[in-house]
Amino acid sequence: ESLEHDDDSKYTTHELAPKDSVEVFTPGPSIAISLTCADVPIGGTAIGWNEGGWLDIPLGKNKKILEPLKCTFPFETKSLDSYPSSCKTTSVGSGSEFFVLEADDVTPDLKQTVTRTSGSSDSCRTVVIMVCNYVVDHIGSILFEEVAPSDNTARRSSSTRSSINSSFLDSSPPFSAFSSRLHRRRVSLLPRSSNLIRLVQLTMDGDEGMKRSVPFRIEDVSMTEGIDAMPILWMDTTPTGFFLYRHLTTEGSELHVVPEYVVFNGSNDVIVVKQLSKN
Repeated sequence: ESLEHDDDSKYTTHELAPKDSVEVFTPGPSIAISLTCADVPIGGTAIGWNEGGWLDIPLGKNKKILEPLKCTFPFETKSLDSYPSSCKTTSVGSGSEFFVLEADDVTPDLKQTVTRTSGSSDSCRTVVIMVCNYVVDHIGSILFEEVAPSDNTARRSSSTRSSINSSFLDSSPPFSAFSSRLHRRRVSLLPRSSNLIRLVQLTMDGDEGMKRSVPFRIEDVSMTEGIDAMPILWMDTTPTGFFLYRHLTTEGSELHVVPEYVVFNGSNDVIVVKQLSKN
């Protein structure tokens, strides 16, 4: 399928489904590509075509990408109007990061060496476009943003997460949330596992209605679900009622944000559940 793009008479646009691919045949020494997410986000900040324009991919068996190319889907300017305080920040990323690399290269976010099996013959190179980390939202109303602490705050955060004061933090606009047919949940793209991020819940539109959690790093999140999942606290250290756990993937980590309790009706009848008010 083709996508809308400005002045699209000068090039061809392809829409790639998950796990799909495009075969390229050209006599030239390289190809230039530009990328964006085909899906429209259902929450968070909209993103556009990759920052910096065209990416030049060298062709030929002996002309490979020497190291993973770190790229960014930039936040769209018109979408930033809803988050004026985040727009003033220059120390935090300007969008959602992704990587372009050879299929047999080492995944950027994993400390150990991992080799993916591309299934390609020796005569065919495969270039991979990937995101290291993402989160699956089992709540249905959660967003995430990246934060950049001051030097003193960063040193304290490695040992005591609850000691981070919100007044010392700069934040990015909330990352885009997409509807995933695979997970049947909302999914957001996340930065490197060593970067500080935090959970955001919207109580109303704009900065005024954003309730934020204590910052954390993906690499610190528990890899065990259930009672060992990591509890998330609001900035005032009160419990959010949300928990995080993660699964390691070939590319990095798949996070899951889940509620404290889930009531499941396994019968064939409709049931009514009452919850006591906290007031």
